[in-house]
Parts: sequence; C-alpha cells; structure tokens
Amino acid sequence: MSADLALKALDELHRKGLIHREKGRGSHARSQHIDGHHCLTRVRCVDDRPVAFEETCLDVAAYPGIDHSDVESGSLYATMRRLRGHEQASADAAIEPGRADETIARHLGIKKGAPVVVACRVTSSEQDEVLEYARAIYRGDGFALTVRHHKIS
Repeated sequence: MSADLALKALDELHRKGLIHREKGRGSHARSQHIDGHHCLTRVRCVDDRPVAFEETCLDVAAYPGIDHSDVESGSLYATMRRLRGHEQASADAAIEPGRADETIARHLGIKKGAPVVVACRVTSSEQDEVLEYARAIYRGDGFALTVRHHKIS
C-alpha cells in the first residue's frame, strides 16, 4: 500500500468513526463498539508477562458475528479469512515511541509515563480494501520488535 493509499485508508476509518485523531498524538483506534465496528482489545503475554496491549478494529458488516471468543482461542487472521472469504494481502505500519498512560500502564504492569513502542497498522486485501486498523502498544523495557512487510497468509 502506498503512503497515499494508507492516508486514504486512515481518512476512511476516521470518517466511519473507527479511529479518532488527536493533534500531535496521531490516529488511535476507538476502544468500544461504535457505529457498526468491532474494536477488540487484547493483552499479549510472553511467559505470563504482559508485553503488549492491542486494539483491533473491524467493520461489523465485513465480519458478522466476530467477538472476543473468536480470538481468545485462535488466530484473528484465521477468523478474518473464515468470515471474509479472501486473504489479507498487505499491511502498512507506523512505529513510534510513546509513554504509557494510566490504562496502558495498568494493563502492562508498568508505571504511568514509562516508555512504550506504539505500532499502528492498516491491513488491506488484494483489492486494496481496508480490512482492519490495529494499534499495539509494547512495553519499552527489553522488548524487541521485528517488522516484515509480506503477504499475510
């Protein structure tokens, strides 16, 4: 996805109420069910230690019936493939440093204001249709992040 297409995707997500924008802070996924969109939140752990807080927003019409139980015991992408009928083809991400707010600090077991890494991602189909908007906030202490751009299977 080109930078122009990513900006158009973010504009569309904002128009639909799926994300909100804050001057100087960027675009953020909304954390509740809003105007026909599901926003799923998860805390990712490694060896029972929380390392990331994720918000993933999906269009309800595109993914009828999806809920937290679909992703608690399996892959979100496998569920998206099953409900959507076609593959996610690409994802573009913006990664930047940040500081944990009170909610993120509580979920990740860190102090408010602690350093975090924020990754926002737009995933698209082969037809360049936006399939998801996700924001992941990673602990900044000893966590390494490797990003590869490839076809999602």
